[in-house]
Amino acid sequence: MASYPFQVEVLSCIRHPNMVLLLGACPEYGYLVYEYMSNGSLEDCLLRRTPTLSWQHRFRIAAEIGTGLLFLHQTKPEPIVHRDLKPANILLDRNSISKISDVGLARLVPHSVADNLITAKPPMGLTHHVEKAIERGSFVEMLDQTVPDWPVEEALSFAKMALKCAELRRKERPDLGKVVMPELERLRALAEENMSHSTLYSAGPSPTNSQIQQKKTGLKISNRFMDFN
Repeated sequence: MASYPFQVEVLSCIRHPNMVLLLGACPEYGYLVYEYMSNGSLEDCLLRRTPTLSWQHRFRIAAEIGTGLLFLHQTKPEPIVHRDLKPANILLDRNSISKISDVGLARLVPHSVADNLITAKPPMGLTHHVEKAIERGSFVEMLDQTVPDWPVEEALSFAKMALKCAELRRKERPDLGKVVMPELERLRALAEENMSHSTLYSAGPSPTNSQIQQKKTGLKISNRFMDFN
């Protein structure tokens, strides 16, 4: 793991609407101070299910996460790889826009967020279960049943793309910018076309790659175990 000063230096340079903003740091105690994300984590929203995230919002979140990841991968002079992307590290602001957190606090094994979004099931072995369900023709049973109006064909397309992204060999994974993001933007557009004013978390269109804006909405103190060596 990178040293604490290096982590802070990297995080302080990140400015993107789908990245949690670092506001300050306290090296004496290993504190990082972030903007306040009042709607908690994506994991919280998927597990508590009250209220349930609509399929429209889930597709929008997927596109927002992809936009944030693409920004990290295109960072100069060196790309940033998160390596610990999971629902607990996706936070929602007061407008329910999703932002990636814990950049720089990488671990060895990445997690699949896409399958969590459409199934709301625990991540352990989830990719295998989704793949088998598609092969058996029982994919619909894998969808989060608290969402009554899934567009099944679109959800299936999304799941198949997620499985390709989870391939162990890099050469078998689709390119994020050229293949994955166009599909996610298509699903985002579909979601926003079908998002009524009463739809849960319908806070208006989310930022795209060309709409780089930031709002400081408060403070959140996050205490992490750091490697000071």
